Amino acid sequence: MSDFDPSLMQDFLTESSELIEQLDGDLVKLESSPESEHGEILNACFRALHTIKGAASFLALSDVTDFAHVAEDALNRLRKGEIAVSPQVMDALLQSADVVRGQIEALAEGESTAQAPQDLVDRLHAIVEGSGGGGAAGSSGADAAEAAGGVADDADLPGRSLDLPPQKADLVEFMAADLTEYAGQIDHAVEQLAHDATRSDGVASLDEIADNLSKTAEFFELDELTAVIQALATAAPQLDALPAEHGPDAWVRVRAVGRLIEDQAEWLEKGRALGWPVETFVARLSAAAAGDTLDG
Repeated sequence: MSDFDPSLMQDFLTESSELIEQLDGDLVKLESSPESEHGEILNACFRALHTIKGAASFLALSDVTDFAHVAEDALNRLRKGEIAVSPQVMDALLQSADVVRGQIEALAEGESTAQAPQDLVDRLHAIVEGSGGGGAAGSSGADAAEAAGGVADDADLPGRSLDLPPQKADLVEFMAADLTEYAGQIDHAVEQLAHDATRSDGVASLDEIADNLSKTAEFFELDELTAVIQALATAAPQLDALPAEHGPDAWVRVRAVGRLIEDQAEWLEKGRALGWPVETFVARLSAAAAGDTLDG
């Protein structure tokens, strides 16, 4: 790396940090979106990871490059409609985004990057080989991949138009700012959850965040957001005693709550309330927090 201008590394860190947040958010969208939208979202996920891998390869960041390549192969099979989206596949991809984020953060701190956990690498290889819980995609999965090449109608915006009385409408921009702030607090709480010494602090933070957000979501009549926040409130107390081997599955789901909240904030500023099909996500968050196996 000494042969490179330090500004190249800084550019990589800045761009990759943005791309990993985009990837994380798109993976959450994938899990809570209709199958007809999967192709377009998967293309965006693939492009983000491919860009990170290419830049890391140029800078000879072998840990990042090698792992991103494995995760990219798994994403590519989904993108082509060769395997279906399943809880096992989604968990592996969400954890992969977390690993790449950790590698980027280590580089930003001037530290050496760590290799990805071997069990996660093995799971990704199993997905690529068709034995990792993905299953073959049906015709709808193939249709979604084919539809990815289409052009979206500009009028086909997500969610619904906000229809609020004036006294509530005037407060929407403040709510959006609060949601964005809470999303960042959730990310910090996840970092605390990952360490035994600070896990209780992380749980307490999530309890407080869920309590505050629940009132806000109900006030603005955002039913889907309310359901996600209630699931977080139920899951948080269980995380303190969660066995270590089940932690990664739960942490990525909690972090995903932050991405959903962040996404809602973005569209509220545009006068839209997102309407995700949240039942599956809520069920998987609950199962992960309880240490249960996520079924396909």
